Amino acid sequence: MQFSAITKERAQQYYTVLTVMMASMTAAYQDFSKLNQEPMLRKCTPFCDKNKECLDHHELLVAIVNCTDMLGSLSNLDNLKECVDKYTKGGWGKDDDVPDAVLENRCPLIHWAAALGKCNALEWMLASGFSPVAKSSGNGETALHRAIKLLYKSRPKFTVKELNPKFAKWLAC
Repeated sequence: MQFSAITKERAQQYYTVLTVMMASMTAAYQDFSKLNQEPMLRKCTPFCDKNKECLDHHELLVAIVNCTDMLGSLSNLDNLKECVDKYTKGGWGKDDDVPDAVLENRCPLIHWAAALGKCNALEWMLASGFSPVAKSSGNGETALHRAIKLLYKSRPKFTVKELNPKFAKWLAC
């Protein structure tokens, strides 16, 4: 009798831990069937108006938008590194604003990494000499300002109530 009570309690603990893990994973992956597939490359930011035709964004901005926190080649980090190398050799400074066609998007690349929650990219950028306190030439904001203003819009949020059906479906597989 006592053994089944322990088993139920332990099962509830596992369920709670797995639900938290799923919430973390689901923030990055909305469809678990696509977990190991190549990510779809985006040409716009999450802040672009979907109802309007979008201007072509600068290559640096597109590269950071397409970075993921997945491992290996799925992270698209190599593409970002190549792009940064190309533009720094051409005279762009790591803490300069990205010269995007959209005026509001002109801020340092590290601001974009922070606002989009690109952890792998941020880690690489900081190790590569990007300044965490670089300021936007337009409004003097730092990466922290951008993260506070925009991160909640760029990363999906899921509640446990929304995750339970996904979790049940995942366990059934």
